[in-house]
This record gives sequence, C-alpha cells and structure tokens, in this order.
Amino acid sequence: MDDFKKFRSVLVKSKRIVGFTGAGISTESGIPDYRSQGGIWEKFQPVYLDEFIADESKRLLYWQRKKALWQGIKRAGLSKTHIFFKELYDNGRLFGMITQNIDGLHEKSGLPKDVIVNLHGTNLEVICLECGDITPASETLDDLNLDNGPPLCAKCGGLLKPNTISFGQNLIPEDLRRAEEMALSCDLMIAAGSTLVVQPAASFPIIAKNNGAVLAIITKSDTPLDNNADFVFHEKLGEFIDNMSTILRCPLCSSLVPESYHRDKRRQYLQCTECSLVFVPPGYHLSAEKEKAEYDLHRNSPDDAGYRNFLKGLFTPMHERIRPGSQGLDFGCGPGPTLSVMFEEAGFSMALYDHFYANDCESLTKKYDFITATEVVEHLHNPAGDLNMLWTLLKPGGYFGIMTKQVVDKEAFSRWHYTQDQTHVCFFSLATFQWLAGLWQGELKVIGNDVIIFRKRD
Repeated sequence: MDDFKKFRSVLVKSKRIVGFTGAGISTESGIPDYRSQGGIWEKFQPVYLDEFIADESKRLLYWQRKKALWQGIKRAGLSKTHIFFKELYDNGRLFGMITQNIDGLHEKSGLPKDVIVNLHGTNLEVICLECGDITPASETLDDLNLDNGPPLCAKCGGLLKPNTISFGQNLIPEDLRRAEEMALSCDLMIAAGSTLVVQPAASFPIIAKNNGAVLAIITKSDTPLDNNADFVFHEKLGEFIDNMSTILRCPLCSSLVPESYHRDKRRQYLQCTECSLVFVPPGYHLSAEKEKAEYDLHRNSPDDAGYRNFLKGLFTPMHERIRPGSQGLDFGCGPGPTLSVMFEEAGFSMALYDHFYANDCESLTKKYDFITATEVVEHLHNPAGDLNMLWTLLKPGGYFGIMTKQVVDKEAFSRWHYTQDQTHVCFFSLATFQWLAGLWQGELKVIGNDVIIFRKRD
C-alpha cells in the first residue's frame, strides 16, 4: 500500500481532525501570497505597528494597500481545499482549524467562527486600537475615501486598523492557547499549503505530532518539518484533493465513502459501498437561492397534456393499488402541482408539500394512505432525513411511489444527461431502493425503468 492509500485509510479512521493552513490554499482562490517570488512583500514594504501608530503617512500607505486588495478578497471563491475541510466538518470529523491566512475564506466556506483560530488575524474585521471596538471590514472598506486621511473610529475617534497581526505586533494569547489545545487534542493534523517556517505558528504541527497525533503535510515545496511528518505530499493541493476523493459519510446510510465514482468538469460524484447511492458532496451543492432560481424556470402545469402523460408512469400503477377514498401526499410538488390534480380528479383527497412552493409543515404531521414523489429524490440534500420521515407518515398497508431516473453503471453515468442538472445531487439505483426496502422492511415493486413503489406492511 503506497503512502496515498495509507493516508486515506488514516483519514477514514480519524475522529478528531485539525487543519493547519497557509497561503497555498488561498493562492488557488486567486489571492496572492506574501513571501514567495512576486508576492505582496516583494511589491510592498510592510508597515510595522509602531510606524502605523506614530506616522500618519504610513497609516495612509497601509490603508491604500488594504483598499487595493479588498475587492480581490471579496471576490475570491473557495478552493477545493477549503471545501475539503468544510466537508470534514459537516461529517463530524473536523473539530479545529488553525490558519495563518487572513483572507476569511474558511469563514466563507461555512466553518463556524468557534472552530477557527486565525493566528494572524482576519481582514474581515476592523478594530479600533483605542477602544477595541470591532466592526465588519466591509463597513470601512467598501466605500473608503482616503482624501481626508486614514479612517477613524466612529465611537471614540481612535485609530482604525484591519484586525490582522502586523509586523512588530504580538499574537493574541487566547488564540495561541486555543491553537495549542487543538493540537494537543487531535488524532490527525493536516498541514496544507504552508511552508511551516513562520513561528510560533509552525510549532503547532510539532506539538500535535509529539502528543501522538498523525501529522500529514501537503504542500508544493519542502518544509522544515518534513522529516517529522508521517505523510508528506509535495503536490498541488487541488490535484491532491481530486485524487483523494473527499472522505464523507453517505447522506442516506451514513457509511463512510472512500472511493470516487465519477468526475466531470463541474462536480465530483461519490458512491456508497453500503447502499450504492451515488451523490454529490455538499461543497458542490447550489445555494438555496440558486436552486430555487432553477426551479422557477420549470413550466410544469396541469394544462400540459404531455406532462400529464409523463406522470401517468406513476399515476397509473398507484391508482391501481390504492382504495377509493384514500388520502395522499404529493411531496415535492413543485411550482405547478399536477400529479395531485390528477389524483383529485380521480376522487382522492391530496395534500401538498414542497420546500420552496408549498412549505406547509402541518402537512408533514398527518398520516397518509399513499405518498408520491415524482422527480424529487434526486434533489434531496438530506435523503435519509426526508425519506425516513415520509415513511413514518405512511399508514400501514400504504404505498410510497417514487419516479426518478436510475443509475445503471459508470459508463452510462459518464454520458448521462441527468447529471447536467446541478440541482440533481442524489442518484438512486435499483440496489439503493432494495437497500431501502430492507431498512424499512417494506415490499418493493419495480415498474419500468423509472418507477418504484414501496408498500408498508400491515
């Protein structure tokens, strides 16, 4: 087994992971570093803290640089490494992030503030050196006008400064204490994109290693700690993360997912070895706003004869099974509920639920004789929570009908139009539905290529 496979095995087993990050993970987001050739310190001489306090011209120069860099920081997107650490956190594996970076991209990734130790401060905040008031940097930098001199505190008139550690300024003792506590408590520390030469920051990987943690270093160049590490990978971070295949828990059965299934130009796809679900890691999911914007483009309507004919694929076999007078729930009805209208026209009572268009939580407190989900399950961000909840809403003897395209094999998946829709994040196969039937101890009926009907035992 080579080092790469050994490291992946360690990553799967680790429960208390701490990240240690340097400029290398942010240069992949388009933010220049400070120390390398062509970096910021080659272009600008640093301003020391005592110079900043004593000399207004130095303060003005400092703020001019910050203003010039601010728009780039605001526009910067997340690198694959930021997403990698966020996914480890989402799956309960990452409990600390020690970073030398001041760009705020770990915060932008969604990591909670109490998980992050910004050893060198953050450009996302501005602090008053007199009264200590801290405000969002956008309030100062978005419309900063330096014609009247450097900005001053609105509360006390004191000197304002980005809440970063300047040359000649001591690191904050509480941040050092928290970082040491993380280093002493982790079972794996991943040092990514750092040259590991700046002290005292570079001491924390050694503290972790000396306390029994596994130490992995991932960076393009040699570091002074390479000989101390258990794993050393001199590679580009983005390529390493791609090869790694992000370690997650399956969103359906919670099993660990060690292998990649497919990758296209936009997203990665993983497959669970337990339930066979193929899914997109959370870091690639659209925001709720962008997801809804995609759904708003749908033009499904009860007046569309073609759409009605499509829905007959589920309507007809469900209609054959349910008793007269049955009450149903159309889950994920979308902006133009149609299947529910077809059942109502056939004499059945229907309730609706859709996260975006019919968010009636009361409908999720009742019991139903049948439940339908047409072209829904592929959109679920939390399939375990949603599907298990629906199963509990189904009365004994009731039917749960699902319509979705199914995974066949890797070759077909690589050419599949279904993956082109970025709102599709879960892809089910017959093996996955069989796993669900076993979990629920329900009866399973496969109808054609796209329709699955579960029956809840009496």
